[in-house]
Amino acid sequence: MAYIEGIPHKHLTQKEVNQKHEALINQAIETFKITEETYLASKGDRDELNLSDEIRGLLRRNNLETKLLEKPSFQDMLKKLGKQSAQQQGLTQEGRRKL
Repeated sequence: MAYIEGIPHKHLTQKEVNQKHEALINQAIETFKITEETYLASKGDRDELNLSDEIRGLLRRNNLETKLLEKPSFQDMLKKLGKQSAQQQGLTQEGRRKL
């Protein structure tokens, strides 16, 4: 007898069981922000699941969101460039004073 969240589902057809499993996978991807890399790393030696295009899209979206969070914002880049520019100007002014 098979179980989903503690509820036996032997009375369900295989299609209904697959739909429930896919719904649980979608829920886990949304809740835990699972990325493609995380999914592939967690599957280990198991055969690949037949993931729908929707699930693959969610995995890719989460992956993109994670990568975007890791990159600096445009404002952060401008601040960094401004600091570098100020340092360079300070160095050239010191050089002029020494000459």
